[in-house]
Amino acid sequence: MTQSFILNHSMLVEADFYSELAEKAEQSGDLVQAFKNHQNACESYQKVMQNVKDTQPLEILYNIHYSRAQELQKILQSTSDNKIESKNKSKNKSKNKSKKSEENSKEQKIWNVKNSYIDKEKDLNHQIKISKSNTLLKDTIHVGDNQNPKMNRNSKTKEVQFEDNIQTIPTNSSEIFEEIELESFSDENKEESNQEMNAEKKKRRMKIKIKNQNQNQNQNENQNQNQNQNQNQNQNQNQNDLIQNLENQILHLKLQNKKLAKVEEENISMKKKIQLFRNQLSKSAKSFQKSFLMASQIAKKEFEKDTISKEEILKQLQFEREERKKLENMVEIYQQRWTQLELSARNRRKSQEKISLIQKIDKETQTEQF
Repeated sequence: MTQSFILNHSMLVEADFYSELAEKAEQSGDLVQAFKNHQNACESYQKVMQNVKDTQPLEILYNIHYSRAQELQKILQSTSDNKIESKNKSKNKSKNKSKKSEENSKEQKIWNVKNSYIDKEKDLNHQIKISKSNTLLKDTIHVGDNQNPKMNRNSKTKEVQFEDNIQTIPTNSSEIFEEIELESFSDENKEESNQEMNAEKKKRRMKIKIKNQNQNQNQNENQNQNQNQNQNQNQNQNQNDLIQNLENQILHLKLQNKKLAKVEEENISMKKKIQLFRNQLSKSAKSFQKSFLMASQIAKKEFEKDTISKEEILKQLQFEREERKKLENMVEIYQQRWTQLELSARNRRKSQEKISLIQKIDKETQTEQF
C-alpha cells in the first residue's frame, strides 16, 4: 500500500509539474512545447488511473489536458497551412505580374501591327487617289491633241460618263479616228481599274487580317479574364475555409465552456456531499467518544464488581479500536479525495484562463484577416 501510494503521489506531482510547464509555454507562445507537456500530463494521469479504483476526478483532469492538446494540434496545423497558403499567394502574385507584363507586351505588339496595317492602308488610299488624278490628266491630254477641242471634249465626257451610248455614235471618218482613240483610252481605263481592284483587294485582305488579330486578342483577353476569375474564386474559397475553421474553433471553445460549467456544478455538488460527510463523521466521532466513555465507565464498574472478565473487556476495547481505525482510514480517504478535487478545480480555472486567451487570439486573427 505504501509503495503504490508513493508512486501515485509522485505521478500526480509529475502531472502537476507538466501542467505548469504547459501553462508557461502557452504564455510564452511556444505552442509545440505546450502540446508536448499536455501529452506528458495525460500519460502521467493514465498511469495513476491504472492503480486507483476511483478514477472520476483523474478522468476529469485527463480530459482537460487531452482536449487542450487536441486544440493546440489543430492550431499548429492551421498555422502551417496558413504559411503554405501565404507562400502560394506570393507565387501566384509573381506569376500574375509576369502574365500581366507578357499581356502588355502582346498588346503592344498587336497595336504596332495594327498601326503598320493602318499606315499601309493610308498609303494604298493615297496611291488610289494618285491613280485617279492621273486618269483625269490623261483625259485632258487626249482632248488637247485633237483639232476641234470643244467637240472632242464633249465627246470624251460623253464616253466616260455614258458608256452605253457609244454604239449610237455615227461612223464618219473623223469620228472613226475618235473611236480608235477611245478604244486606246478604254484600255488604259481597264489597266487603271485593275490597279484599283488590286488595291481594294489588298485593303480587304488587310481588313480581314486586322479582324482576325482583333478576334485573337479578344479571345486571349477572355481567357485571361477567366483565369483571373478562377484565381479570385480560389482565393475567396480559401478565405471562406479559414473563416469556417475559426468559427468551428469558436464553437468548440463554447462547448468546452459549457462542459467546464457542468464540471464546476458537479464540483460544487461534490463539495456539498463532502461537507455533509464530514459533518456525519464529526457526529459519529462524538458519538463514538461518548460510547467509548460509557464503555470505559461500564468496564470500570464491571471490573470493580468482578461481573465481567478482563478478556471480554479487552475484546470490547479491541473492537472499539478497530472501529476507530476504520473511521480514521475513511477520514484519510475522503481527505485525499478533497485534495484531488481542489487540484482539479485549480486546473479547471487555469484551463478557463487559457481558453479565454485563445479566444482573444482568435478574435485578433479574425480582425487581421478581414
